[in-house]
Amino acid sequence: PAAAAAGVLHNLGNAYARAERFEEAETTFQRALEMYDTIADADGIGAIYSSLGHLYDDQGAYDQAIDYFQQSLRRNQEIERQDLQVADLHSLGRVYGHQYRYDEALETYQAAIEIYEALGDESGKAGTLLNIGGLYSDQNRYTEALSVYQQALAIFRQTGERSREASVLHNMGSVYQNLTRYAEALDTYQQTLTIYRDLGRRQSEGSIYHNMGYIYRAQGRSEVGVEMYEQALDIYGEAHDRANQASIYGNIGIMFLNEGRYDEALKMHQLALAIHEDLDDIEDQASSLTNIGVVYERQGEFAAAVKAHEQALALFRQTNNRKEEGRVLNNLGRVHLEQAEFDPALDYFQDALTLRQKIKDREGEALTRRDLGELHLAQT
Repeated sequence: PAAAAAGVLHNLGNAYARAERFEEAETTFQRALEMYDTIADADGIGAIYSSLGHLYDDQGAYDQAIDYFQQSLRRNQEIERQDLQVADLHSLGRVYGHQYRYDEALETYQAAIEIYEALGDESGKAGTLLNIGGLYSDQNRYTEALSVYQQALAIFRQTGERSREASVLHNMGSVYQNLTRYAEALDTYQQTLTIYRDLGRRQSEGSIYHNMGYIYRAQGRSEVGVEMYEQALDIYGEAHDRANQASIYGNIGIMFLNEGRYDEALKMHQLALAIHEDLDDIEDQASSLTNIGVVYERQGEFAAAVKAHEQALALFRQTNNRKEEGRVLNNLGRVHLEQAEFDPALDYFQDALTLRQKIKDREGEALTRRDLGELHLAQT
């Protein structure tokens, strides 16, 4: 009876967590934990630790999440449940990634791979390789990302897991896109699109059209890019996916910006911002504000640019997105530099450099060093 009662509380805690009623979820999990502890139910204790880890992870309380995932891992090691150990290792790897603790994340994923290899679980191994590829991509280590994605792709093709094959191809296309290897990106996206169509994954098709629109835009093929965006907008409209509709408005805004069509660019970014505000998407609001700041900067409306960037900076800090925080700090430095306001420009560039070094954003660090060089030249 005690185990059953604890299980009911566990399920209730999960329901509270899904409803984002976090305090009630934590209280309920703790009650279940006390009951499992009383009857020395090791499986139940480990499961509650894992649930508490996910609860804190969902709230961005990463240190507490790590503590609970580590406790769950230790319990599952004691009872020799390797299937649960790899789940804990995946959770830890993900949270370390959130904290930009990339070396620890990689080490954790490698430990999961060792278990999958011992179990002969090729599918599980490939899933972990997919996560490692994402980790490398987040660090702009694209060659290494491609290498592990190709390993994962070979396994998923061998196991016949077409949905996961498509996920790998989708990610590989994104890497090629980031490397500006556009022909390879388009070819990979076409392969992905074929699988998504076969599987009836209509919304995922929209994501591919969205990405292809970006590539055609980057190649200066604006008309084809707009066609791709329109196909994506149609699909997102069918699915009532307003978040991705807003993302496309943002991308069209960037296209107009690059073509010098500033008023149209501003309109697109404002449309995107309005949707993100309706949806209460804090990070996406910040991204739209950043884009609006860039448009104002290009128009020479520096006070409006500073205001937009400062609003974006506050939101990125609220969500603890350090990488985007560094980008906005650098943008603010650029705006002040363009006005020959050298002291505030230097302050922002130095803050950006310190942050980018701390989170190992090498590409961002190089851009800030370039801008610092430009600042020193302007002062001479």
